Amino acid sequence: MPTSPPQITLSTLTYTACYCEENVYLLCRKLVCDKHPENDKDSLASSDFKIYAVFISNKNETIPLFRQRASLQDNGFIIWDYHVILVYTQPMYDKEKKKSWVYDLDTTLDFPCDFETYAREALIDVNNDDESFERLYRVIPAETFLEVFASDRSHMINSDDGTWMSPPPLYPPILSSKGTRMNLPLFIDMMENKDSKDYGKVFQEGEFIEYFTSKR
Repeated sequence: MPTSPPQITLSTLTYTACYCEENVYLLCRKLVCDKHPENDKDSLASSDFKIYAVFISNKNETIPLFRQRASLQDNGFIIWDYHVILVYTQPMYDKEKKKSWVYDLDTTLDFPCDFETYAREALIDVNNDDESFERLYRVIPAETFLEVFASDRSHMINSDDGTWMSPPPLYPPILSSKGTRMNLPLFIDMMENKDSKDYGKVFQEGEFIEYFTSKR
């Protein structure tokens, strides 16, 4: 059974700064397609693994992360309104635990990074008593994310003058399989759709780490 994730060079991926949800969408599509290729015996992703898109946010949209390339601090500390990563996990790693890796296209850590290392280095507690910095995690199976997600990028348009807050991707906006044009806010919102067929399940941080490291 494979015990390592696909090794992908960042430079080979389509990446647009400040559009982490779309960057992860494209990576999900690549890994899912490689997981289920037609007549391909040397697929990049193994069927023994599961792939998830993970949105990180909270009700205030103020989540602290470390080891982020956009940071100006040595430890990579930054406050995002939300962030999106991909988790690649091997549920049958051994009798006691799962083995998981994080693909974060904005981290200074390894790509991919061992899940436990990422949790230790990027998900450092900043204030346990301040809910405004609480990190919540919406976990969506990659296949579901690829079916449901849509973004017309309107959240990145300045309401004052109509300019882009950050240049958009060069490819067309992503539509859902049903033709939905925009549902990104439903993925970011951690207070609604907490256990949803379309929008995944919301975890508190301890639950999230346990979900991807421990047998259940």
